[in-house]
Amino acid sequence: MYNSRIRSCLERVEKDRRDLRRLPKRASDEDSINGSLYSVRLKSELDRLRATSNPSQIDTTKLHCLPYILAVDQLETTNHQSYQLIDILLKQEEELKSKIAKEKSLNGQLSQLNGLLNGRFETIGSLTRSQSPRNILNELEKKKEASEKSNKILLLQLKQLLNNQVLETITTDDDPDLKSLRSELRRTVETLLNEMFEQSSTGYVHIADMDSPIIHFLLSGDLITLHPDDPSYIRLRDFGK
Repeated sequence: MYNSRIRSCLERVEKDRRDLRRLPKRASDEDSINGSLYSVRLKSELDRLRATSNPSQIDTTKLHCLPYILAVDQLETTNHQSYQLIDILLKQEEELKSKIAKEKSLNGQLSQLNGLLNGRFETIGSLTRSQSPRNILNELEKKKEASEKSNKILLLQLKQLLNNQVLETITTDDDPDLKSLRSELRRTVETLLNEMFEQSSTGYVHIADMDSPIIHFLLSGDLITLHPDDPSYIRLRDFGK
């Protein structure tokens, strides 16, 4: 009877140890189940009981302590796993906080953009409500006519310039320098006109010598404009394609 009691206790302890081995644990952890202090004590007691052939040599006090050692070992394992879970939850909390901060920043930018769009819609709505579509169309047609009229005037002035009607006022003799200036002026204006009517072109032409008297003459006559980013590029003023 005594041997059966020992056998039953050993079987229960072995079963509990097998259950403990199924618990998740980190292989690199120094405090894992097989390496814990209580597990070492438990293994030592089990090995000693297996090696004992005479029941009278077994210390019943230690035998009764085996379940308690196993319980402490289980508590230690559970406590270790709890700390692991807390670490994981803390990392997830930090990640969620970072995501929330990014979403708040994006939400603020979207709200600002939404406000600008709403303001733009209100402005357009007030303009359309204050004027009928017919009036808006009439104003656009007037602006178009004024632009076409201005372009015709400028084209006429350039035509006169190319026909030497303007240059005749500044060249009354056959001075070679004046002839050179007249030729340079003609080439510059023709280049600007050709560039202006080129498809997919901005109309700007690069000028190597911005100190040329021809460039000063065109600027003083308000016939050309400078590029806003690079003043070495010029184009004819107020001409469409």
